[in-house]
Amino acid sequence: MSIRQDGFRIKVSRGRVLNKGKCPAIGKECNDLVKIIVVILDLEGFTKFFDTASPNKNIIVASYVNSFLRWVNYRLDLEVDRGRLPDRPRLSKFLGDGLLYIWEVERQRLTPGHILDLMNFCYNLTRGKDCYEKEFLPEFMEQLGQDWSCDYPEHLRASISLGHAVKYVQRGRTVDYVSECINIASRLLKLNSEVYFMAHSDVHIGTKIHGYVKRKIHNIKGIGKPIVVYIDEKDFTALSDKSMFQDMQ
Repeated sequence: MSIRQDGFRIKVSRGRVLNKGKCPAIGKECNDLVKIIVVILDLEGFTKFFDTASPNKNIIVASYVNSFLRWVNYRLDLEVDRGRLPDRPRLSKFLGDGLLYIWEVERQRLTPGHILDLMNFCYNLTRGKDCYEKEFLPEFMEQLGQDWSCDYPEHLRASISLGHAVKYVQRGRTVDYVSECINIASRLLKLNSEVYFMAHSDVHIGTKIHGYVKRKIHNIKGIGKPIVVYIDEKDFTALSDKSMFQDMQ
């Protein structure tokens, strides 16, 4: 009769979780608690686009994704070059149908002014004069030609959130983050089909930002508490149904 061998074991020492088994460690033994700001960009209708890109799916999807990433990075570089952001994000990750960007607030010297500029950058990508559907998509479709027509994603959505995160430093010095604010940013993208950009109110300490309204939302799936958000004032006024948004008392 074989004797069962101990496998993966966890030992807690001085508030640290140590990997005592053969499973490779997720990150360093000492993981930092840092303040981060999260931006998520989501391509609306990407699944439909992927399904309709046949029979040359590999060529069309690769061309579209590469062009989209170059466009967003070009726009982001402009913000850095013009001083509206002090640095590029600490983490950039393609999510399959969008992008995740993370900045470390203290380390990358993000001031309240930079964060407001980042909010405006997100809004401009989704609804402004240089937005996805006015700048990127028409130019991409023109360059690709009619022979490659299919149901490309029609809109780009964006959200932004701020909070504390556990930072994991992995082998090769790559980093990752675990934080509630990443989940909040993800949920904001899906709250209302008529709102293309929403910011969690924690990104700005204050009661009012010019051009945005501040509203409370209850009963958000996956979040056990109400949250307060900023929405562009004109977009909010144009909503056909405002019932999910409560006035601030």
